[in-house]
Amino acid sequence: MAEKEKQAAQQQAQPQKNELWLFDPIQIIHTDVSSKGVVYTVRFVDFMGLTHDMQFNREDCFFNFPEKVMKPLVQNGYRFNTMLDETGRVLQAVFTQYKPEAKAVADAVQKLKDGKEEKAK
Repeated sequence: MAEKEKQAAQQQAQPQKNELWLFDPIQIIHTDVSSKGVVYTVRFVDFMGLTHDMQFNREDCFFNFPEKVMKPLVQNGYRFNTMLDETGRVLQAVFTQYKPEAKAVADAVQKLKDGKEEKAK
């Protein structure tokens, strides 16, 4: 049994495989759907450990990503690996692949319909 414990300790002492760091974690925490379009609210922790929430138009995530999404993120302390050309495209994929839950979309559509019905009265 002592041999097994020794082997386990040696395995823990060995350095883990280095994973390539692309960017810090970022979460889409809310999606707002209105007649003006879709807006994502994202949350991240900056390089000083402060939490930030920011909003981005979904359209900008597809067509204006460097200027309208990456630049404001960096200005607010977001970190990503600038040594790899692909990092920006991978981060953009995080935003563009996002799909809100079906129930949240159905609720948003219903609110839009209710709002139009009230305006018509």
